[in-house]
Amino acid sequence: MRRHNGNPYPEGRPVKAAVVHGCGKWYAAVCYKVELPPRVEPERVAAMDRNCGQVAAVYSDGTSEIHRQPDTTLLQIKLKRGQRK
Repeated sequence: MRRHNGNPYPEGRPVKAAVVHGCGKWYAAVCYKVELPPRVEPERVAAMDRNCGQVAAVYSDGTSEIHRQPDTTLLQIKLKRGQRK
């Protein structure tokens, strides 16, 4: 079996393979079992609350922010005008 750029997981163990014939060629999809590196925990975690016209974010360090959404009425008017044309 050939693969462009070689085996992506040389240390992995093949678990499952699917062989398909399409457009006059044979294709194989191989699933590998690999060891993942440990996950890095983020420094800050955010909780979001979407309200009409604003977004409130509360972070794990105790800070909070309120982000106002931009006024899109002018953009909607231009869109409707363009659709009518």
